[in-house]
Amino acid sequence: LSAETVAVHESIMHTSGSESSAIQQLPIVKTSPLWAQLEALEIFRTTPQRPNLHQFQQHVPELHEGLALGLMISFADLAESINRLGVQDDDELLERKMECLAYLEASGFDVGDLRSRVEALIHMKNSRAELREALRKLEEEIAREEADVLELGTLLRALAMAVRHLELHAYLVRGVIRSAVARRMNNAMEISRLKAEANNLSTAVPR
Repeated sequence: LSAETVAVHESIMHTSGSESSAIQQLPIVKTSPLWAQLEALEIFRTTPQRPNLHQFQQHVPELHEGLALGLMISFADLAESINRLGVQDDDELLERKMECLAYLEASGFDVGDLRSRVEALIHMKNSRAELREALRKLEEEIAREEADVLELGTLLRALAMAVRHLELHAYLVRGVIRSAVARRMNNAMEISRLKAEANNLSTAVPR
């Protein structure tokens, strides 16, 4: 277990200078050389831990140290994995991290900073999801408006064509009217001429 593998960025940790040991006094006998490596890790130097090991009382004493080491290593690994999390990670992964933190907190670990980081990521993801949903709705509205514009364009072209047809029809009708008026005037003039001629003939015929 190397310090590089399980070190966690200082931005999510807080310093506790009042502790004399990175891992506070545990009610077990430390015989494994792993303890020295654990105590040298950044996560335990900046945030000393005192897990509750009374849960191990149900096991034989020979297992206590191994179980305690397992918890410590799990905490360090979890801290590193949380530090690597980003908003691109899926919700299920973030929820699993929260469940792990809850378990470690129940075991006496100080997980406040780690939980804050995960909660911040969840909030960011939720905010992004809300923005994506708002953007989706706007895009749908834009698509509807564009469809309306296309439909109105089609309608306007149809109306313009109808107007042209009506104008052509009106032009033809006006031509027919002018022709009818001209014929009527010609007919009236012809009638007047014929009446005048008939009148002349009637005066020329002896009574």
